[in-house]
Amino acid sequence: MEYIKDQAILDCDKGLLSSTLIVTSNPKIKLRDGKFATDKDNIAGLNIPNFGLCGLKGICRLNLELSGVPLTWIKTVPKIKVLDKKPLSDVSKCICPYGGVISCKNSGQL
Repeated sequence: MEYIKDQAILDCDKGLLSSTLIVTSNPKIKLRDGKFATDKDNIAGLNIPNFGLCGLKGICRLNLELSGVPLTWIKTVPKIKVLDKKPLSDVSKCICPYGGVISCKNSGQL
């Protein structure tokens, strides 16, 4: 298992391009020069930028009508907390309200 950190590469199973996670929920606790990502790094358009084209909606809606909407991360790391939030790992998934599943392609660790 690898923890996800700031600048991790994300893929959406319905999106055309990869995207980069932007960690804002954890300003302090770092892992190999990058901040740990948590389940609160879930804001569409802010923490999770768009994936270009979408197989369901034509254009990815994360920076459009979903901008600012909190999404849901599942399969977070159990029994561990980072500033009272649940850390994300390479098996964590984020669910797009339009049906896409966002996952970690590269955790950002070397």
